[in-house]
Amino acid sequence: MKCRVLVLFLVKNIKCKLNALEVLHACRNAAHMTALSIVVRIQSLDITRLKQANQSMVAERDAARAQFTHYEQAVALFNQIAGATQDAHQHAVQDFQPRIIQIREALTPERCARLPVPTSVVNRLRAYADQIPAHPARADTGHTAR
Repeated sequence: MKCRVLVLFLVKNIKCKLNALEVLHACRNAAHMTALSIVVRIQSLDITRLKQANQSMVAERDAARAQFTHYEQAVALFNQIAGATQDAHQHAVQDFQPRIIQIREALTPERCARLPVPTSVVNRLRAYADQIPAHPARADTGHTAR
């Protein structure tokens, strides 16, 4: 609006050295410069906001990586403990095999060793065997440490 008033003023006053078109171009250039400066300011604010968001995401990523590393180390430790427990169980079974053979050989000559086992005893032994966990290599046995 001010540019138009200025152009009209210059057109009416012929004494001015600038012609009306030059003033109009100057006004347009000033308007373009103002618009560009506004766009630059908005983009600057957007860049600042994006940098802050990026820093926040980097911090979240680093925290997630640290947590994953911690979990990974814990799982590796549990696997190592479970493997050692399973190895110990296998060694115990292998060590006990000769004893089982010795017990069988010792009981074979006994007359009662050849008698059938009563059904009630068999059922109680089966019930007890069903209560024993199949995989003793679990990390959490449910018992407290003594």
